[in-house]
Amino acid sequence: MRRILSLASGLVLALTMTAPVTAAAPPIRINPFHMDEVTVTTSDSVILEVRWGACSKSLDQRFIGLADVAWTVDGIDFPTKTKWTKPEPVVIEGTSPCVSGTTTGWYAYGQSPTSFPTPGVYVIAASMTTRIALTDGGDYDGDGIADLMGGPGQEWFDTVTVTVIP
Repeated sequence: MRRILSLASGLVLALTMTAPVTAAAPPIRINPFHMDEVTVTTSDSVILEVRWGACSKSLDQRFIGLADVAWTVDGIDFPTKTKWTKPEPVVIEGTSPCVSGTTTGWYAYGQSPTSFPTPGVYVIAASMTTRIALTDGGDYDGDGIADLMGGPGQEWFDTVTVTVIP
């Protein structure tokens, strides 16, 4: 009897260990500055996301420390905390706008996890501001000097339409 129980226990353990594990689907990243519309389901995990790029890690970190991100859904404030990722290196394709001439840029992502439990069509807006003027290290007007951007009165704003289906 003890042998049968041992064999049965071993079989259950083996079946448990070999049963396929279903990985959770990665969250859907929604960035109003880089997409116009997206469709998600009510069961999807979603990350509302903005991105900031700079010519160096230190310039990206400076922006993160001085940036404010606000979200609205259909014009109503959406209270959420935006958490910034650590800057990650990326290859700059084409001509580098960086005064330094580097071909490696840095991106950081401001992310706000959420979900949409009710089907419908929503307009999500992201607004980014900084408390002082900053540079990303790029020279966009061709004068050889890193351009300033942001600061009081300057806002980066864009929207995305999100269709939520059951």
